[in-house]
Amino acid sequence: MDAVEKNPNRSSTTQYQMHCRSGFCYYVKCFNNSIYKLLLADVVENFRKVCKTNYGLDPMWYYTAPGLAWGAALKLTGVELDLLSDQDNYLFIEKGIRGGISTITKRYAKADNKYIRPPKDLTGLERFKKWIVKRFPVYQP
Repeated sequence: MDAVEKNPNRSSTTQYQMHCRSGFCYYVKCFNNSIYKLLLADVVENFRKVCKTNYGLDPMWYYTAPGLAWGAALKLTGVELDLLSDQDNYLFIEKGIRGGISTITKRYAKADNKYIRPPKDLTGLERFKKWIVKRFPVYQP
């Protein structure tokens, strides 16, 4: 509400309510959402450019990051894999493939290492936290 002139007869809450009724707050939220989308698109395009220049691969054609890493490793090393013709070798490799769901069973986990002391000066960390929150606000509907 910095753009609103300070009027001694009106409180800041009435000015805020007046702006919310006029739709100002809605437009700010929509503008904020579009900024996040544009920033994310910029990050993705930069990642594509880096992968194309370094590996010669387009990451949008890969489903996962491990698949992209596997493709980059094969391309950079120049290794050509032979097809598996022996069924025992195929079953051995298939048995070694592990996958599944990674879960965290607790809502809160605390590291309790007795050999690590907490930092004495938290002012720098607090300033850094405030800077991060101000620079990258979390959108909450």
